[in-house]
Amino acid sequence: MIPRLTWLHYAAIGGSLSLVVTLGWFWITDPVATADRVWFYDMKTGALFPGPSTSIPPIAAPSDGAGPDRSGVVAQVIHLDGDSVPQIVALQSYTLDAQKLRQGLNAGNEAAKPRNDNEGTLVATPPAKVGDPIVWVKLSSNEGLGVMMRVTQMVGEKKYHTDLP
Repeated sequence: MIPRLTWLHYAAIGGSLSLVVTLGWFWITDPVATADRVWFYDMKTGALFPGPSTSIPPIAAPSDGAGPDRSGVVAQVIHLDGDSVPQIVALQSYTLDAQKLRQGLNAGNEAAKPRNDNEGTLVATPPAKVGDPIVWVKLSSNEGLGVMMRVTQMVGEKKYHTDLP
């Protein structure tokens, strides 16, 4: 026998669908996903610097000079309403294999497309001070998801927005 759906069932289904549509809309219209420039973090100096969103980190940072060093990684930066200083929530880079795949994809090679967008993506919590070790973890791991959820711990009930250069 098929159970009858009550108005509570319909309300729960409608609420769930509304939530999915709303979250999808925010994801589609996310300013970071459509930005031409994003913040990068110089791992040697701790400074933020702007760079093209199509760059594949690590990239050359201002402190690297002309050598082969690559100290620039993507910085997820937020700005809490009422605060004058932006806060770095997380750092992002890629494994060497993922860098090669993404470079091929940027060059128009569809065969270079990763099996999933998180494959080879590394994330880290920013160090407390310059020189402290940065512990990189895979985004797809539990530790990686914890790094990305850090924003909810940082802001609590405060309002914030993504900070872009």
